[in-house]
Amino acid sequence: WNFGDTATSYYTNASHSFSYEDSFNVKMYALSDYGCEDSVSKMVYVFPPKADFEITDSAQCFLGNNFEFINKTGQAYGTINYHWFFGDGDTSTINDTVYHSYSNTDTFEVTLIATSNFGCADILTKQLIVHPMPQVDFSINDSVQCFNENNFQFLNLTTFTQVSSLDYAWNFGDSTFSTDTNINHIYQKADTFKVKLIATSNQGCSDTAIKNVIVLESPKTKISVLDSAQCLNENSFTFLNPSDSLNLNVSKTWHFGDNNTSNTDTATHIYLIADTFNVVLIEETNQGCRDTATKEIIVHPSPVTDFSVNDSSQCFNENHFQFTNLTAFQNPLGLNYIWDFGNGSTSTDSNGQMKYSSFDTFDVRLVAISPLGCTDTIVKKVYVLESPKADFSVNDSSQCFNENSFQFTNLTAFQNLLGLNYSWDFGNDSSSTDSNGQMTYLNFDTFSVQLISTSNLGCADTATKSIFVNPNPKADFSVNDSVQCLNENSFEFFNLTAFQNLLGLNYNWDFGNGSTSTDSNEQLKYSSFDTFDVKLVATSTLGCKDSITKNVIV
Repeated sequence: WNFGDTATSYYTNASHSFSYEDSFNVKMYALSDYGCEDSVSKMVYVFPPKADFEITDSAQCFLGNNFEFINKTGQAYGTINYHWFFGDGDTSTINDTVYHSYSNTDTFEVTLIATSNFGCADILTKQLIVHPMPQVDFSINDSVQCFNENNFQFLNLTTFTQVSSLDYAWNFGDSTFSTDTNINHIYQKADTFKVKLIATSNQGCSDTAIKNVIVLESPKTKISVLDSAQCLNENSFTFLNPSDSLNLNVSKTWHFGDNNTSNTDTATHIYLIADTFNVVLIEETNQGCRDTATKEIIVHPSPVTDFSVNDSSQCFNENHFQFTNLTAFQNPLGLNYIWDFGNGSTSTDSNGQMKYSSFDTFDVRLVAISPLGCTDTIVKKVYVLESPKADFSVNDSSQCFNENSFQFTNLTAFQNLLGLNYSWDFGNDSSSTDSNGQMTYLNFDTFSVQLISTSNLGCADTATKSIFVNPNPKADFSVNDSVQCLNENSFEFFNLTAFQNLLGLNYNWDFGNGSTSTDSNEQLKYSSFDTFDVKLVATSTLGCKDSITKNVIV
């Protein structure tokens, strides 16, 4: 083997690493034992890429950072693909110059991998730095001050990883400057000034904060009030400022004497307690001067009206509202009252009561009036709930015991019948919650049947009716001999009917041969031989019946 770079080999198969880039003519010679030889040549190419790039500025401040990476990779032969790794998770495959901006501060390693179309690759890594930015801020003791008292204190609130490494430049907007960290400044004229603070790190990264300060000017203050004495619960004082300072650009502070203030030109204020108050107006002009005016006003006490109700929600059929006056005042005996019960009825008594004649919602109003004419009103709602009107009908209120079947039909009246619950008491220890009722009694008597209809709000009404279960007689009779010969037959039927009052019974005999009788007892001679059905029907004065049938044989 001759590898074209002065290296040789005598192995059957050979491997070789070239030590430099070039094109090499590799030649293999084959020689037999008889001196016969042959050779073959082939070209091989060693052209690895050489990754290289340049960073235009490898150290930048975070704000506005934009790094330029210039690709300077070279290769003598073939084509190259590039893969950039920026160290923050982002990548790129752009061949030429690449731009990248970082979203946080740090030191990043940027890597370029260059890969040839022969699969040869080279890698190069370089570092860059994204410097942190100072976060500039400052506070002002008071950004609006009077000219003659102005002394602005600027407190530096700038934050940075190393605050001690920062340089500061203050510009107060009046052609004065400072490099101190914190500073006090007094302005020499009234105006609005832009105060600028620039903080710069030792890497040259800077940030700026700008805030306005105002130096104001002086008023002549007066106060007028439309009504200086008012009742507490309706008080609303309007304070006017008729002074010349209304034509100036001034700030106003009203002190109402109850720890409340306002900054309006014309002030309206409501007091929460009765007392005498000194109202003070302080005006500050854009020249920084002050003036003060004071006005006395009086807030008369008002009654605090209130009342309670025995029950604010009552059923119509039992409603009786009791209203107890709970009005509070310094001297309750000096108060007058007016009640309005919401149904056209009124009263001037201290306490009130009302029985409403219809169901509805009523607004009950109580007005209390003090000797100085101060009033207070309270309105509460009371609810008169609809009561059902219980009623029912009976198919027949008087029935005989042995056939009794009472059907009770519910006739309750109510706006929403579906909202009612029912409770039946049939007077025999039986009950039901069905809408309609039915009952078969097991003994004769007079029973009181009661229906209670109850709304879903608990309003109830009761209907009661008496029903009568009348006794039935127990019909029976005996025969002297139930089997007799025709020529001598004489049947005697003895009435054995049982009843409370036998004298109150009527009888009907049917002897099975067309003969009948209404006597109590009876005797009969049959004119033909046969078997006859003898039937006795006993009927009470209330129409309750019983019957019995027996056979006789002639």
